[in-house]
Amino acid sequence: MMRFTLLFFSIIFFSTTSYSQNYIKGNTQSYLRRTAFMINQTHKGIIKLDSLNRDGKFAKAIAHQRMARSYYQANDFKNAIYHSYYARRLTNIVASTYNPAKRTGFSDTADEMKLVMGTPTDKKLEEDLLKSNPGIKFNDADYIGDNKLYKLDVDDLMQP
Repeated sequence: MMRFTLLFFSIIFFSTTSYSQNYIKGNTQSYLRRTAFMINQTHKGIIKLDSLNRDGKFAKAIAHQRMARSYYQANDFKNAIYHSYYARRLTNIVASTYNPAKRTGFSDTADEMKLVMGTPTDKKLEEDLLKSNPGIKFNDADYIGDNKLYKLDVDDLMQP
């Protein structure tokens, strides 16, 4: 009887843990996909502009989204969401400067806001990015007018 009880609780524990991990992974995947969509939509808007306030925010958004993707790949879903959230906020700033009226769907949902609770400070996220990518430069001009927006989404990391 004792073995059966132990086996029963072990199965429940591991199946719950597995379910929880898959739930978090799915939410993270959705969050990163949506941020990648926002970055791509913003890119479509700014590549048409001759002049843009090129302060590096768009390049930082791309770098943080790529960092989020790396964390996702390493199954560090919380840090993936934190960096994607920062990328999304930077993207919103860039998008609002060129055309605030076309930012439909750029707001976080209530469920997404639950995911980003406890996000570290912007300074901490910047330090994390710089630690992993020493010498990185944030030049918006590198992303204007060309197709360098790769490794933003997580679809290619999905297993069939």
